[in-house]
Amino acid sequence: MKSSHIFWGTIFLSLGILLLVNNFYNVALDFNLLWKIAPLILVLIGISIFIKNKYGKNILMFLSAVVLALTLFALVSNTTKLISGNINFNFDSGETVLSDSSFYTYKLTEDIKQVNFVFNGATGRFRINSVTENLIDANTFSAKDMHFMKVETRDSVANVEFGMRDKNIKLGDNHKNHVDFALNKNPVWDFDFDCGAAAMDFDLEEFKVKSVDIDMGAADLTLKLGNKYPETKIYIDAGASSINLKIPSTSGCELIADAVLSSKNFNGFKKIDSNKFRTDNFDQSENKIFIDLNCGVSSINIERY
Repeated sequence: MKSSHIFWGTIFLSLGILLLVNNFYNVALDFNLLWKIAPLILVLIGISIFIKNKYGKNILMFLSAVVLALTLFALVSNTTKLISGNINFNFDSGETVLSDSSFYTYKLTEDIKQVNFVFNGATGRFRINSVTENLIDANTFSAKDMHFMKVETRDSVANVEFGMRDKNIKLGDNHKNHVDFALNKNPVWDFDFDCGAAAMDFDLEEFKVKSVDIDMGAADLTLKLGNKYPETKIYIDAGASSINLKIPSTSGCELIADAVLSSKNFNGFKKIDSNKFRTDNFDQSENKIFIDLNCGVSSINIERY
């Protein structure tokens, strides 16, 4: 069989399998990493030209086709995830655009004991970095009237939604989308974050966190947890991302990680089975944290403080 047949046949076969599997399971690959190693395709093809051995040449062409197929799939899948929700992107054309600083707030009432906080951030820089006497404060630096906040209360539960009013997002040096949140530490919090290509720094050490659900694309996440609630559940679904989790050493932690292609540093954890890990103090600790990670080719670091 000709080497060219093997090359193109492998590309179509690999892409077809990846697309088929992705229809039933979430296949997330790190495009940034694959793009960095993409020149390997040229190296392999170059070596194959010098090799006269037919089998060696075919193997090199097969490997180069696999790398190319993975890179193309990662490009398409990460781009699709980034623009999910019919979000349109306009890249900076060079004009000067003045960003606007806005402030959103909602007062805490005595009857609010639990908060369901839903945040849809798309792309930008987002932080939870301080405490407030109100239920929630949000400072934004972005295009004018870009965001909205909606709060509905029923009995002792407050449902807070913070998102983007306009899904026509402009990107570039002149366009910013920064949001800083301050939260009240008295209620119990359930967080639901949906972000694309974002830099997220969420310091939740001072809050009673019942659950955190993060769905993100090509993102950079730093998440710090405290021990203010007896049982905290964390679920992270990530594409090509850098994930840094900080958990208190006084809490027992169980980690389930579906991240075969990711680089992992699970400091202080012992392996229970193929994808389950636990800290030594899991059974003895009164406070427990359960983490479920579903990642593509990502960088994952978990440290205890």
